[in-house]
Amino acid sequence: MDPTIQDPCGSDAEWCFINQEITKAEYEREFPDAATLSSLAYGVGDGQLNAWINQDTVRIAEYFYIKHETKKLNQYHGGIAAMAGSPEAKQAEMMGLKPIKTRDVDVRQVKWCKTNGFEVLEERDWAGKYIPVIRVIGNEFEIDGRMYVSGLVRNAKDAQRMYNYWVSQEAEMLALAPKAPFIGYGGQFEGYEAQWKTANINNWPYLEVNPDVTDGQGGPLPLPARSQPPMASSGLLQAKAGAADDIKSSTGQYDSSLGATSNERSGRAILAREKQSDTGTYHYVDNLARAIRYATRQLVDLIPKIYDTQRIARIIGIDGDTDQAMIDPMQPMPVKKIQNEQGIVIKKIYNPNVGKYDVAVTTGPSYMTKRQESLDAMSQLLQGNPQLWAVAGDLFIKHMDWPGAQEMAARFAKTIDPKLLSDSDDPALQAANQQMQAMAQEMEQMHQMLQNVSQSMEAQTLKVKEFEAEVKAYEAETKRISAVQAGMSEEQIQDIAMGVVAAALESRGMMNQMPDMREDSMPMEMMQQDQMLPPDMILSGTEQMPPQGMPQ
Repeated sequence: MDPTIQDPCGSDAEWCFINQEITKAEYEREFPDAATLSSLAYGVGDGQLNAWINQDTVRIAEYFYIKHETKKLNQYHGGIAAMAGSPEAKQAEMMGLKPIKTRDVDVRQVKWCKTNGFEVLEERDWAGKYIPVIRVIGNEFEIDGRMYVSGLVRNAKDAQRMYNYWVSQEAEMLALAPKAPFIGYGGQFEGYEAQWKTANINNWPYLEVNPDVTDGQGGPLPLPARSQPPMASSGLLQAKAGAADDIKSSTGQYDSSLGATSNERSGRAILAREKQSDTGTYHYVDNLARAIRYATRQLVDLIPKIYDTQRIARIIGIDGDTDQAMIDPMQPMPVKKIQNEQGIVIKKIYNPNVGKYDVAVTTGPSYMTKRQESLDAMSQLLQGNPQLWAVAGDLFIKHMDWPGAQEMAARFAKTIDPKLLSDSDDPALQAANQQMQAMAQEMEQMHQMLQNVSQSMEAQTLKVKEFEAEVKAYEAETKRISAVQAGMSEEQIQDIAMGVVAAALESRGMMNQMPDMREDSMPMEMMQQDQMLPPDMILSGTEQMPPQGMPQ
């Protein structure tokens, strides 16, 4: 890459080479019209090409470079600006517009070609405005006018060499040390020399010795014993441990960062211990974030130029869930929302050609780390408040990492109150909820009306049945009187008639409640039909007038 760049990612580079080695057969197949390999290898005055052609391979280089061209930029009335000679400028001139201001501008065009060091094999214009090569650096510093770059392990080389040296010393000391022999008194091994000589290679079930009583008191001497094996010196072990610590400190990678266990037990303490190395290595992550931002800016610059037809792009969210994005470069607005009859947005269509976009990159824990932290926090909340299971239990299960957790979270969400799951900020959902509440109120009112009507009909039916029972009682009494009338005197008949009239007057209140029923018509008609009273007898209130010729 251009060595005069100032940006760490190389966004201001003027040129860049990308080299690769291909086989001679592949070279001849891909570039049949190129110069032959024999002419490249033995061309006069091209001795430097020998470095491009090896015994079995040929070097091919992709070459990106910036071509600068000076053009005039015209400004027209209405805020219209266009390059001289461009279709926009020609359209403005056809409309009768004349430039009010003109200035020279530097137009950059990225070019690409492929070369074998002798001739250009392919070439074309690059669609973007950046050279598509992104530098991701570790350490970068300048010494005496020269730029030096290094990675994570550069400063650990010396410590690694010392560690290797002390490990070699330890291996040499242990390898050259003699094996620990058995030590015993003379004469103890006589007759058993074969077993003792092969005790280090054969697994003898037992070893025998001769008791040599020479201690002057008649007691046997001690049994033979193996001497202490040689051990590495403590200074060597300490030097090796010091070299290992130097490697960790120079790279910033300590035991906790490498997965070594410690006395931490909670998830938050373990994560805090693992982040111990971030202090010395933060600039690597920062340079990576800078490179990702530059790469994404190139994508934002290329997408409107490459995505020139309608398509559906597959996208992946930060949590790994896949989704689809619909792109239509012909629509006039940047985002088009498709809604259903209820006004709910069911999909969106994007046009990346409309508007200008930028990129922002944030560094921090990964999604899995954040999920573990949120799971630990939710566990503590649910342990102290078990009633939260009915409110956010599906979110707690969703953050777990065992198979089937997502399916269980979706099933658990069905047991939660829909009001808690609904998006209260969505106006379409608010309108639907209000409509459902109004319908529920109307149904409740209709239910109350039906209950009232049912109760009224039951009351009317009960009254009709009571009235029919009274009528049947009167008819039965009338028939009984008619049956015994022939054998009764005139005074007995008059007493019975007076009793019937008194009973009728008592039930008069019930008769007044019946619809389409007159107070005096029913008893009088019944009495006239049954010949209980003469036709000229009139009842008024509680008074009665007997017919003429009858005693008062």
